[in-house]
Amino acid sequence: MANQGSRRLVIDADVVHSAGETEHPISSACRKFLETVLDARHCVVMTDAILEEWRRHMSRYSRRWRRRMYGRRLVIQIEVNEDEILRGRIGAAVHRDQKAIVAKDVHLIEAAIATDRLVTSKDESARKAFNDASDGVVELKQIVWINPICVDVEPIKWLKNGAPDEKHRRLGALFNY
Repeated sequence: MANQGSRRLVIDADVVHSAGETEHPISSACRKFLETVLDARHCVVMTDAILEEWRRHMSRYSRRWRRRMYGRRLVIQIEVNEDEILRGRIGAAVHRDQKAIVAKDVHLIEAAIATDRLVTSKDESARKAFNDASDGVVELKQIVWINPICVDVEPIKWLKNGAPDEKHRRLGALFNY
């Protein structure tokens, strides 16, 4: 069972896809992030949509990591229904060029809202689109979005410190990398 200080993170398939055993900077950063999630005993949120995406994109390393997470009971399976009202409000709040981007990843936002409001993704275009939409969608302003390959946000340190809900890491924050 997860420890009391653990947090529930929604992790995008782009992270598990990139996490590998090479020393390539992106592969290494994603692998270290996932290892720290496991070592710090944080939980990963799994919905049907996220699991399907993961199955299509997981690396060999990520498959082993996921088995270890299940073995330590650190995978939280939840059921999230599509929130058409929220999706409509987000769609109305973004520029037309961003609609396809948010449609592809809105399931991550729904899962985050249902849990600890933490999203991990490398997708900077999605982060920017949701960040832009946050002016019109208050729920987005409560989401902490962490890019595991962005060293400026110190993702490993953030995890080790308990993955706190820090205002400057939220979508729509004044300083949002």
